This record gives sequence, C-alpha cells and structure tokens, in this order.
Amino acid sequence: MGELVRFPRQPAPVTIDELYAVDETLIAAAYGEAKAAAERYEQDRRRERQLVARVDALRRENARLRAELAKRR
Repeated sequence: MGELVRFPRQPAPVTIDELYAVDETLIAAAYGEAKAAAERYEQDRRRERQLVARVDALRRENARLRAELAKRR
C-alpha cells in the first residue's frame, strides 16, 4: 500500500498579487490559444479558397474537353 499523505487543515494564505498573477497568466494563455486558433482558421479559409478555385478550374477544363470531344463525334 502507499504511504499516507497528510494535507494541512487550512490552505496556505494567498496574496492578492499572487491571484492577479495567476489571472494574468490564464488570460495570456487564453489569448495565445485564441490567437493561434484564429490563425489556423484563416489558414484553413485560404486553403479552402485555393481548393475551390482548383475545382472550378478543373470543371471548366472538363467542360472544354467534353465540348471538344462532342465536336469530334
């Protein structure tokens, strides 16, 4: 079995400055995550636009080739 761990009955006192430091750290982390997510979103949107443009180009090429084939028949 494991060793018993004793916890103090009351938590250690925390200063208001320590609480603010934790808040600022959490806010900075959340901001960083949100900024990274926004950048990934923008990259995804750019990639989506590129793919849509490529599909449109392929459809136009397909239509052109079908028309050319129809003329030869």
